[in-house]
Amino acid sequence: MKPKHIFLIIFLIPLLTSCHSKYLNLGIRTDGTIVWNKDSTAFVFVARKKLYKRPKGIATFPDGGKTKNEFLDFSLCYYNIKHNQLSCLADLNEFYQSMAYRWLSISQVKLSLSDTVLYYRMIQPYDYDLKTIKERKPDLLTMVNKTYKVNLITLKKETIDTVFLHDLFKNKRKRFNKSIASQYLQDLKCSDWGIELSEIHPQSKKMYSNYIIEKEGNEAFRECIFQQVISSFSKKDREYIVEQMKKKEKELYNIFKKTDKIKNPYQRSLREEKYNSYIEYMKIIEYKLNN
Repeated sequence: MKPKHIFLIIFLIPLLTSCHSKYLNLGIRTDGTIVWNKDSTAFVFVARKKLYKRPKGIATFPDGGKTKNEFLDFSLCYYNIKHNQLSCLADLNEFYQSMAYRWLSISQVKLSLSDTVLYYRMIQPYDYDLKTIKERKPDLLTMVNKTYKVNLITLKKETIDTVFLHDLFKNKRKRFNKSIASQYLQDLKCSDWGIELSEIHPQSKKMYSNYIIEKEGNEAFRECIFQQVISSFSKKDREYIVEQMKKKEKELYNIFKKTDKIKNPYQRSLREEKYNSYIEYMKIIEYKLNN
């Protein structure tokens, strides 16, 4: 191997092994099918929950890159409006996380709900995917062809014969109404969704603090850190975050001060916006740390 080739490989290795940010983001998607009980006091829907890292550097080419999932979970969730309670009725990971399921989207679940029982069934795969499923995971097709029943009280799950229940899923599927999510689900905590950072992706105290100081990860993940980690921080730990944020603010200000040397007005405005945004962000964090 030529020396220049060796040099190229050495140069590329760090690029290829660090193509994603070290910071996590939290995503909870609920825009699938929804079904209500008879008196509209509860509803069931499919939720996708994930912790992921955004691509960076070479991984963003040519089309922005793909995120790297560190945790991915699909569940059938039941929300009781009267009790403001969310619970997981069934794990759907065996369906969604199979490579054979490129045809399956979050909304492709048939649902039927009564006051005490939920029935669900996966929609049949497209014909051109059947061969792939049979080759890669034949048992999966057997699972897809079953209808499942979940008791809302005992959470017992079983398969049933729908020969005599051909009208079970006759009602037209409804898309998840975002106003419903906004009204009923927005105040739920990460733990309500089954997201426990200490169990699914534990990190050091310093790393959690860095999320807040550097304003990294998305807002949903930082809120999760406040709920589950910073809530147990000592006064000293909280003071450390404030101290480091003040240092960060000074760094951004020093960069902002040099904007007069930049001819491009767009670049100048970006620096100003970043500095002003961090000032507002710091005020919010200081308030949350003290309350």
